[in-house]
Amino acid sequence: MNKLMKILLFLAMIFTIIAIIFYFSDQTVTQSHSASRQVATAITNLWVSKFPTNIHTSADVTFLANCLDGPVRKVAHLFIYNLLGFFGYYLLWRLDHRRNSFKKILAILLLIVFVATLDEINQYYSGGRGSSIHDVLLDLFGGCIGIYIVFMLRDFKRHIQNGLSAIKHKS
Repeated sequence: MNKLMKILLFLAMIFTIIAIIFYFSDQTVTQSHSASRQVATAITNLWVSKFPTNIHTSADVTFLANCLDGPVRKVAHLFIYNLLGFFGYYLLWRLDHRRNSFKKILAILLLIVFVATLDEINQYYSGGRGSSIHDVLLDLFGGCIGIYIVFMLRDFKRHIQNGLSAIKHKS
């Protein structure tokens, strides 16, 4: 795959992620909680089926799923913005390996804050949902994790390449 195709692919991924973010933020409070409760119920049912517990009734499963609703929502924030940070920074890094990483990181962090802020504003105006600066900070943290993963993968790749070239030189 040539460089232009990779750039277009990563741009498509970034725009898709942003579209998904706004799709979910456009849901009403009922739709949003219903979706996160479905995920929480699936996690609870999986847990109960795989590990021995004292949970035996559907009321217990429902109670546990309701307790997991908030954490599921926060993990969803972390995950989607982690992807945005990962693909955004990886795209900028692929465009030019030699340039200052600080400017690239700052550009992606600004994009994340911009999208997260627009996301929270959109949520505020969509069917009874609120907005929170805490969610913007959580989104920013998720983006930072994504950027950090790019650094880890990039350094891992360098170590592998350096190790292989050292092995070739010994032979």
